[in-house]
Amino acid sequence: MNYHIETKGLNFAFTPSQRTLVDLNLNVEKGSIYGFLGPNGAGKTTTIRLLVGLLKDPTHSIFLFGSPLFNQRVSILKRIGSLIEQPSLYAHLSAKDNLEIYRLVYACAKRRIEEVLEIVGLQKNKRQMVKTFSLGMKQRLAIAIALLHDPELLILDEPTNGLDPEGIVEIRALLKKLNKEFEKTILVSSHLLSEVEKVASHVGIIHRGRLLFQGTREMLLKKKSAVVHLELEPSDMHIARSLFENKFSLKQLNESTVQIKDASKEQIPALVELLVDKKVRVYNIGHQQTNLEELFLQITSA
Repeated sequence: MNYHIETKGLNFAFTPSQRTLVDLNLNVEKGSIYGFLGPNGAGKTTTIRLLVGLLKDPTHSIFLFGSPLFNQRVSILKRIGSLIEQPSLYAHLSAKDNLEIYRLVYACAKRRIEEVLEIVGLQKNKRQMVKTFSLGMKQRLAIAIALLHDPELLILDEPTNGLDPEGIVEIRALLKKLNKEFEKTILVSSHLLSEVEKVASHVGIIHRGRLLFQGTREMLLKKKSAVVHLELEPSDMHIARSLFENKFSLKQLNESTVQIKDASKEQIPALVELLVDKKVRVYNIGHQQTNLEELFLQITSA
């Protein structure tokens, strides 16, 4: 497999007593949009800081473009564009002047300024002072800066954080454009599964420094469809609850109906047979699939 990012049992700790990352094995395929998902404090930003060299990997467990980061750091980082937390912009300068400063740092051709402004949709705002920009425009300008040296890989930490709905839609569309039209591999972190679901081809879910799920978006959706909320209307509610309350999370919907949360489809026949064996009649049965937000909570609360 051609991975642009690969970590092999990555461990990291700020203090000896508590590890921030535990045996992390990320696999980000070339050409993918990898949604790196987890609650705040799960280890996303620490991982990203390690990937771009802002933190030192003590175990030499990071491989980018198939090469170890620890001894090829300079050449590898030239192939990466990144946005870590809030963009660093000069508010008193125009968008074009901001890009000119970074163009000199990256030693890029002058034409790249106009090119990246066009890509991120800020061509008409290039002479506007950044202090007058909306947060969404600032995020797009920061991504334009990350694109100046035409990197193969983009690493973006919570690029939609704090944006209004219009700004979120703009960033989402930009990421898809960069991936499809400009063939950029993108790792984007978020704590919002609903946003990752709409843009990512692959998903990794991290919680308390451990990777709990990794796979394609289709694999995540398949995992979702395998988990259901089962609704039963038994003839004897007391017996039904006593049979299931130690095995499942139950919710009484009304006097006659109980919901068995997070059961699998394969368990439904056995649950019905158990009721029948206890002489409990089932008047009605139905199931409802969990949504992705519920699945995320289920995975991270395990």
